[in-house]
Amino acid sequence: RNFLVDERRRGARAVNSDVRPDALEGGWDTIATESSPGPDEEMLRAWARSLVAMAVARLEATCEEKAQRQHFQLFVHRYLKDPDRPPTWREVGQAFGLDEKIARSRAETAARHFRALLRDLVARDVGVEGDIDDEIQTIIALL
Repeated sequence: RNFLVDERRRGARAVNSDVRPDALEGGWDTIATESSPGPDEEMLRAWARSLVAMAVARLEATCEEKAQRQHFQLFVHRYLKDPDRPPTWREVGQAFGLDEKIARSRAETAARHFRALLRDLVARDVGVEGDIDDEIQTIIALL
């Protein structure tokens, strides 16, 4: 009995260093993980990034035209600089020598313009009014 248990354990520990997926049915596709993004997902992610980049560029131009350069800088500092750990409004205000309420108000003004610009870009790509919100949710999920 112990012999059989030991043999089973030894077999479970054995590492087969000679992996040849091309010899298996399905070939290399059998070892691709589900977490590996497919080409369609990568294309959609690139599309989403490009739309966001265009909206940010247009926001910067809009803020320049309206003499609201600081609004854009506050927006970037709060939302784009480190999106995983955004600074508090107090930190944003201190970085620009502003009260946190003023900093928030100006950054939120830029954020409203950004949302409108992004919505416009998506509407041009999608074309159907009802699908815009779904596409924006897709963009958010992809980023």
